[in-house]
Amino acid sequence: MPVTLIMSRAPVAEFNYGKMSGRWGNMVVVKGGKISSVSFADQNGKASSGIELGGRALAIEMNGDDLEFVAEFDTMERYKADSGKGYYMQVRPRPAMPYMLTMFRAGVVAKLNSSGNCLLVHGHGYKQQGTGAAAGILVHEAPHVGWLIGCIAPRELNNRRQSHDRQPSRNAMETIFEAMGGFAIGKQADLFVMDW
Repeated sequence: MPVTLIMSRAPVAEFNYGKMSGRWGNMVVVKGGKISSVSFADQNGKASSGIELGGRALAIEMNGDDLEFVAEFDTMERYKADSGKGYYMQVRPRPAMPYMLTMFRAGVVAKLNSSGNCLLVHGHGYKQQGTGAAAGILVHEAPHVGWLIGCIAPRELNNRRQSHDRQPSRNAMETIFEAMGGFAIGKQADLFVMDW
């Protein structure tokens, strides 16, 4: 059964962890039919899907079965550059076309959870400095924003405390992996990003 993550960053909720700037957002996880586009029902007058993200009803176009709500999480990302000039790379909004996610193992994530289990975001268009290869943007657990550069960390809803406690974020990732049928490298899901 297809699994889809839908993320919004509005309204902007910036925070600081030491000298690092971060931002909070929301993510809902659903499974069921294949989703082709997502919008906020109050912005386009379309009928609500019955799924809400951050308290706002979503209008979802899809093929297949009804959607099953899995969970809603807060999300954490790096935001403004430490110099105060510019911003960290962030996955661009694409509400009309999902990003493909695949289960992946990353060395940087293994420093947090020993397994390295995470989701790799495909098709974001960002390049690594110096090599020109695709930047490795991930969805992974993180206890605080210092573990993120371009990546997205879901965490339990309303648990926005920055600390060294990995559990709120680890629990969110485990819920996503479970919805996808358990972790196995290469398994796929979709990610819709609603806004900046």
